[in-house]
Amino acid sequence: MISKKKVVAAAASALCFAAMMSTTAYASGDVAGAVESTWSTARSQVVSVVNNVVFPVIDVVLAFCCLLKPHLHTWITASTDSLSGLR
Repeated sequence: MISKKKVVAAAASALCFAAMMSTTAYASGDVAGAVESTWSTARSQVVSVVNNVVFPVIDVVLAFCCLLKPHLHTWITASTDSLSGLR
C-alpha cells in the first residue's frame, strides 16, 4: 500500500510542475508584426530545407518501400515458418 507521505509528495510535485508550466507570458508592442517579419526573413531558409532535405528523404523512403514490397511477403513468410518449426 502506498504511504500517505508518498501520496502527499506526489501531489505536491504535480502541483509545482503544473505551476511552472502554466506561467503566463505578456508581450507589449506589435507582436503580429514581429512574427510576420521573422517569417518573411526565415521563409527562404525553410523553403530551402524542405526542397533539399525533406523531399529527397521522402523520395528515398518511397523508393525503398516500392522496391521492398515484392520481397516483404516472402521474408515475413519465411521468418514466421522458421519460428513455427515448419522449415
